[in-house]
Amino acid sequence: MGRCCSTTTKYCTLFDPRNHQITDFYGFAISVNCVVFGYREKEMLVLLTRDNEQCYALPGDSLPPEESFDQAASRIITSLHHNSQIYIDQAMVSGELRHFERGSLLTIAYFSTVYYQTFASADTVQQFALSWHPMQQLPVLPHSHQVLINESFLRLQRRARMQPLGFYLLQNNFTLAQLQHLFETVLEERYDRPNFRRKILASGLIESVANKEQNVGHRPARMYRFNEEKYHLIKQRGYEYRF
Repeated sequence: MGRCCSTTTKYCTLFDPRNHQITDFYGFAISVNCVVFGYREKEMLVLLTRDNEQCYALPGDSLPPEESFDQAASRIITSLHHNSQIYIDQAMVSGELRHFERGSLLTIAYFSTVYYQTFASADTVQQFALSWHPMQQLPVLPHSHQVLINESFLRLQRRARMQPLGFYLLQNNFTLAQLQHLFETVLEERYDRPNFRRKILASGLIESVANKEQNVGHRPARMYRFNEEKYHLIKQRGYEYRF
């Protein structure tokens, strides 16, 4: 386990493309942090950044006067990956007001779901010292960041039951088994295989593609992709997934 970062104002500017300093604007500051979730082989991943002292933290930045919360979260995410289709949602406002020598800090958390292998380029990974970590094996983090991760995951679980947000976590083509494993991992439940397949196919949310699995030691399974039109309809009206 690594050591935890010291409790100083530098933590909220650990990721700061424009090099804003809290004291440029505030005696009271607002920090926006992003919990970026990925998924790999039946485990949830969290994207972390690391400073020169090898301290891990969530990507985040102080909020300048000209930006809204949503704009700041979008800026942070797109600085890591220029993809406007990534899902971003506000998770929570931290109930803990942190006081420092320079002033006080309130944290707003957003979460995002992405396909981890293509989210950030090699240059971006190097520039911001990014790394993926299993959610159950995270390094030492500032206490408030661990709280943000836990609360954001609960929010993701609630959202995933009503909207097909988990689909951002998979590559473009996938098997039904891979999709079932994803749902089971995100929602921390186990489903009957035939029942899951029947209901997910009946939803119209996915459609088969011509190719099948490759380089597997068993009979290649059929591949599927998301039905974009159906996806947006379900996202707008909401739907509770029960398998």
